[in-house]
Amino acid sequence: MELGARFERLEREVRFWRRFSILLAIGGALAFLVAAGPKRSRVVTAERFELVGADGKKAGDWWVAEDGPALRMDGAGGSGVRLGADNGRQQQSFVRMWGPKNSSLIILESYAESAQVKLLNPGGGGHYLALVQDDSSGELRIHRNTKVQARVRTDVTRSYLEVKSPSGVPNLFTSP
Repeated sequence: MELGARFERLEREVRFWRRFSILLAIGGALAFLVAAGPKRSRVVTAERFELVGADGKKAGDWWVAEDGPALRMDGAGGSGVRLGADNGRQQQSFVRMWGPKNSSLIILESYAESAQVKLLNPGGGGHYLALVQDDSSGELRIHRNTKVQARVRTDVTRSYLEVKSPSGVPNLFTSP
């Protein structure tokens, strides 16, 4: 074989191995990147999250309001739930649940020294039931036009039932 042909063949082999080495290096780098995968953060920091359904409509929020963190979930027909914790003066945690178009409302509240459960109908002219518990007593209140009309109360010394007449005069019944 001629010397020129041998050099030409040797140059072709060098070009082949050079291209093969470059492709091998690129393939190795890609394999390394795929194997490493994206790193996940263990902490996500934000002031607000929005929950969005598959249809793109907002279905809820999780945020930090001025008075503390809150979570709101919206259901069908305007129903929903809101959970919150007050960082301010009231030291309150709460759950509020409402029916479609605010047709009914349930409120659970926890304060530093008491807890309440309220059952309301916002369209009902201020009529609602409230169950209140503190360190020394428990009470069930029936409100009409936002005023207490009847209450059953028990504390460390007595239990009683108070019912107000339509004119507002209280009738008190106590246990012995």
